[in-house]
Amino acid sequence: MAIWNRRMSERRGEAQRATLTIINTLGIHLRPAQLIAQRASSFSDCEVAASKAETRVNAKSIMGLTELVGACGDQIVFEVRGPQAAECLDGLRQLFAEGFGEEIAAEFLSPASRREAEESG
Repeated sequence: MAIWNRRMSERRGEAQRATLTIINTLGIHLRPAQLIAQRASSFSDCEVAASKAETRVNAKSIMGLTELVGACGDQIVFEVRGPQAAECLDGLRQLFAEGFGEEIAAEFLSPASRREAEESG
């Protein structure tokens, strides 16, 4: 058993981490949780965990992600182990940077985007 555990940890490698800020106005509700879980699950050879404060969940679980109660401006820490950990984190960064395809809070808009929003509003 000890040999198998050692081999698994060698294969999985060290965890890679990223702290991502929620920038969409509605935070992590069901739709963003589904997008995160889908992205994390697309890396089947990786273990993906998400945490906020004292709560740590499997990031491949929609219900687990909603337990984080992530509001706009909150930070979620992702920890990924596996051969495609870097690619998985890049995909998660992209989702967060795009605000999950939802409205991005004004304080997180670039100056150019802020001007554009003000002109169209």
